[in-house]
Amino acid sequence: MLPPPGPGITARIVVDKLQALPGQTVRVTVEVVSGTAGLKVGSYTGRLKFDPTMVTFKREIVLSDGLRVANANNAPTGEIRFAGANATGFTTTTLYSAEFVVKTAGYAGKLTLQMQELSAARSLQNLTSQLRMAPQVYQAPATVRLERTGDLFSYQTYGVTPDVLTASPNMASLITAVADYFELTR
Repeated sequence: MLPPPGPGITARIVVDKLQALPGQTVRVTVEVVSGTAGLKVGSYTGRLKFDPTMVTFKREIVLSDGLRVANANNAPTGEIRFAGANATGFTTTTLYSAEFVVKTAGYAGKLTLQMQELSAARSLQNLTSQLRMAPQVYQAPATVRLERTGDLFSYQTYGVTPDVLTASPNMASLITAVADYFELTR
């Protein structure tokens, strides 16, 4: 479970499957949270480090606001560098996101984050000295994305396996209700 933002600024790693098994794909996200209302990040640079014997880099998840770049050339040795800038501030707390294929269970314990720079939007105030790294990797909240293609509905789960959804009458009812809503509004 994700803790609420505390005082100051915290950078943390969040994964969609904390207990993933070999062969499963996981989404690893770097985000920054603050207890300060209205804080907008204007620029950042960082490094996501991992054990390449435990996970393999699959692909970067494209984030669309601001200028964002990543260098995955060192992914085979366990490091991805990332940076971004947006003078008016990013609209999301996510700094970087990527998918990895798990080779060995327990991968999350080997994920680490280093932030070299973090600055505020507009004022360009350097926030690096106020930044702290979260002491652990967190499990993302479970989500379900329902998509409709023509007359067919499909769903993608994040943070929960599909068998849990089908075993849960409440979740199955929710998916059915949403599908029915889309059918009625077509």
